[in-house]
Order: sequence, then C-alpha cells, then structure tokens
Amino acid sequence: MTGYVLYTVANYYARWGTLIPASIIIGMCAAPLWSSKCSYLTTTAIRYSELSSETQDAVVTRYFGTFFLIFQSGQIWGNLISSLILQEGVKDHFRENAADVCGARFCTDPPKLTNTTDEYDHKLVIRLLSIYVGTGVFAVLLVIVLLDRLTGSLDRRKEQESSVQLLIATVKHLRDPRMLLVLPLTIFSGLEQAFTFGDFTQAFVTCSLGIHRVGFVMICFGATDAFFSLTLGRLTKYTGRIPIFISGSVIHIAAIIILLIWRPDPHLVWVFYVVAALLGYCDAVWQTQINAMYGVFFHDNQEAAFSNYRLWESLGFVLAFAYAKFLCITVKLIILLVVLIISLVGYFIAEYLNKSQNDQEYSLADGMVLEDIRKK
Repeated sequence: MTGYVLYTVANYYARWGTLIPASIIIGMCAAPLWSSKCSYLTTTAIRYSELSSETQDAVVTRYFGTFFLIFQSGQIWGNLISSLILQEGVKDHFRENAADVCGARFCTDPPKLTNTTDEYDHKLVIRLLSIYVGTGVFAVLLVIVLLDRLTGSLDRRKEQESSVQLLIATVKHLRDPRMLLVLPLTIFSGLEQAFTFGDFTQAFVTCSLGIHRVGFVMICFGATDAFFSLTLGRLTKYTGRIPIFISGSVIHIAAIIILLIWRPDPHLVWVFYVVAALLGYCDAVWQTQINAMYGVFFHDNQEAAFSNYRLWESLGFVLAFAYAKFLCITVKLIILLVVLIISLVGYFIAEYLNKSQNDQEYSLADGMVLEDIRKK
C-alpha cells in the first residue's frame, strides 16, 4: 500500500523522471497486494463456510461482494473530492460539435476546451494530492493496527515455499484446463477497466463536457459499481454464478453497442450518467464474480491462481494502454466485443469442467464412505 502513497507523492513533481520510477514501484507493490487480498478473502470465506451451513460458492462471492462495495465506494469519495476541488473557478464550456468528434468517432485529440487541466491553479492540484496522500497514509495505518494475521495452513504453506517455488507453481497452474479457459475472461477484465477509466472518460466525457465533469460522471459509475457489488455478492447465493455472468454479458454487449452508435450531445448530460451506470453494473459483475470464481475453482491452490489472475488482468491493462494512441474508439469497442464473446465461450466450458470435476470428487467421497460402512 505504501507504493500507492509513493506514486501519489511523485505527482507533486510530475515529470518522466519521477512518474516512471513511481509507476514501476506501484506495479511491484500492486501484484502482491492484490494477490494476498484475494487469498485472504478466500481463506476467511472458506473457513466461515465450514462453520456455517452455507456453501463455499455463496460465502466466497458474498465476501468479495462486500469487499468491492467498500473498494468501489472509494471512487465516489475520490471523484467527489477531485470534482469539488477542480471545479473551483471553472465554468462549463460544452463542445457544440461533440457529435462529430467525440464518442465512437474519437481518434485523435480535438482542439481543447477552455476548461483544460492547464488552467488549473497549481495550488488546487497540490491540495488534491495532499488529501490523497493523507488518505493513503491513514489506510496503511489502519491495516497495520486492525487487520488480523491469518494463521494456519495458509501461513505454513507460505513459510515452506520460496518465491521461486511460487513462481514455478504459478506457471504450472497454467496446465489446468480451467485456468486456460478463463484466461480470455481475465484479460477482458483488464481491457474493460482500461477502456472505462481511459477511453470513456476521455473520448466521451472530457471531449464533450470538459475534464471537470469527469469526476461527477464517474461518481455515478462508482456508486452503481459499489451497490451492485454488494447486491450481486448476496444474490449469487440464490441464483449461482452463471445467471449473474449472463446478465453482465448481455448488459455489457448492449452498452458497447450503445457506445458505438451514440452521438454524444453535451446538452443531454443525463445520458452520460446512464451509460456510466451501465458500465458500473458490468464492472461489478466482472470484479466480484471473476474473483469469486477463482477462489472457488482453485481454492486448493490460491496463491498460484490469484497470481495468474493478476498477471493476465494486468496484461489486459497493458494491451489497452499500448494501443490507446493508435486506434480509434470504434476499433477499441469492437475489440472489447470480440474478446467478451470469446471469453464467454471459455467461461461456460470452464464451468462445465469444474462441475464435472466436483461431481467426480463427490462420487469418490461417497464411495469411500460406503466402503468404510461395509468394513464396520
């Protein structure tokens, strides 16, 4: 977590010489942070399911749903703070020709509106960064003071395995057919987040309304994301994962089609919030359900599984940002659509294989119980 704080501090003097090393540091810190978070939640959820009458699927999904409720709510408060600070002294200057140069037609940066980041008082930026740094330091202190250390099998495994062994285990984990089948879905998770935070905010919101409106639109995204993270995490207990995945897929495909045909009108600001809400629902599905799916599919090999998860999701981010400046929004949306369809095919096959594997394990367990009864 300190890596995130250091990255924020580097923005006080935002130059290549400070941001590149800071980006490397945050990348090195994010990998173990997110992998350990997933393992921590999965382990505690499985232990709780053993003490209750609930299934592992239901508890793991609910735990991840609760986590992402809190995590995504950070977008509400973060964007609210940035919007309130950065809008000081800034007036709305809508782009009248937004329908011609923004949205799916966005390829290169059009002439800037008068409310660009260049006009912001440096003192406002320093004030915003200071708030973020203070929040980050407070979060680190909370973890140090309040987060309980897991004891038991997970800790013993970590003590016994070196970093090299974990790396080998991560590579070997790719032999699992289920892992290979969910790789496209994992990469898609990175692609869709990169599109939302990078392309949607730039090509649709900033281009049409101005950069100071980005925070308010993304508050709607974050609020929807947070609400449905909790709701879907609890709903899965009654519906299972597959219906939730289907709903997210249908709505995301619909959202992509809307973005392809929509001609942004800055005078219809509410449409931007509706589209952001749709993307927020979809992200809630992908973040809660994919994390929970990994926890359930690979509960006996969590470290390797979640390391692969973060590796391939990060690859999605890298690919999206790598081609960001070379492709028009229309092409990026088509890429998202194609990858999503491929991902769904792999996911459904993985669910089938996982069910077949579980059925075999239950049959073997029942057979052993019957054999013990006969011997007695």
